[in-house]
Amino acid sequence: MTESTRETSSPEDPFGQLDITYDQTPWYRRRWFLCVTMLLFMPLTLILVLSGEVYLKRQGAVYKMEPSQKIRVVIACLVLMCVGLFRVIGPGY
Repeated sequence: MTESTRETSSPEDPFGQLDITYDQTPWYRRRWFLCVTMLLFMPLTLILVLSGEVYLKRQGAVYKMEPSQKIRVVIACLVLMCVGLFRVIGPGY
């Protein structure tokens, strides 16, 4: 797998375009799987985001998620997990 990005991606594009096909990316590193794990088991989402790249397909091109986007996913997961934890161990009303 090549990690080189194309020069055609615009500066305001939050994702880095790659020279690979979507079939060459692992199924567990695709955006749809990340969304499913975020709904079902957030610790797995954190492991996937922190351990490697997440790939997206948009208009036939493959992109990888940039670090700033990955940080947002991690923060969202941590906040939702903390809210759930506080609802379980917090004072009952």
